[in-house]
Amino acid sequence: MKIQVVTDSTSDMPEGLVNELGIRVVPIYLRFGDKTYRDGVDITRDEFYSMLTSSTLHPATSQPNP
Repeated sequence: MKIQVVTDSTSDMPEGLVNELGIRVVPIYLRFGDKTYRDGVDITRDEFYSMLTSSTLHPATSQPNP
């Protein structure tokens, strides 16, 4: 039986560790106003924090679909 470790992108695991251990990272959804982003895919961590400090909108998150 094969075992796969899966986590969502809020775990903020280092990419090297994820690759080394074969961990699957599923992006959560981030919403700023009417725009939705996949964490780590459509928006980087730096872009997120920049928007967080400069936007008057508060972000919302939602879990990924199974």
